[in-house]
Amino acid sequence: MINKIKIDKNVRYLYEIIDDLPHNAFIDKGVTGCGGTTIVLTNDEYYVVAVHSIGLLKNKCEQHKNVLGVYGDVPSEEISNYIEFGGKKIIVTYDSLPRLIKEIDPSKFRLLVDEVQVLIRYAGLFKSKVCNDLINKSFNFKSVSYMTATPPPKKYLPEPMRKLPYY
Repeated sequence: MINKIKIDKNVRYLYEIIDDLPHNAFIDKGVTGCGGTTIVLTNDEYYVVAVHSIGLLKNKCEQHKNVLGVYGDVPSEEISNYIEFGGKKIIVTYDSLPRLIKEIDPSKFRLLVDEVQVLIRYAGLFKSKVCNDLINKSFNFKSVSYMTATPPPKKYLPEPMRKLPYY
């Protein structure tokens, strides 16, 4: 079943019409293409955003000063200090999500897995363990949303994603 969110033709960004993404959902933002990540980085919810590249992570951290970027050798102390002082927004590479989970209580955060088409491509090429771990650990969060502007056919989605409502 496909759930549709009606968007007026004058709307440029998703954040103009909704305050949060659907929870526990697969989201095809191909029609608008813009603003999905901005919603979760600017609303009042606790969010972890998982992305495929350090470049994308750094770009989002530059755009949103309230966001902690976690990748590579970011010290655990930096993560715990951020959380201790009320930090609500974390962006992490797919590879670094398992380490982040050791530093936070994932049940207090919503998870947005961005650029899902990359996750699926990586899973089939060279990062199957990273991708499968991410998918399996995603259900430890308060909720999970998988988002892409270029969705693969539903039959190619991993089983856990196929079971989620499709928006």
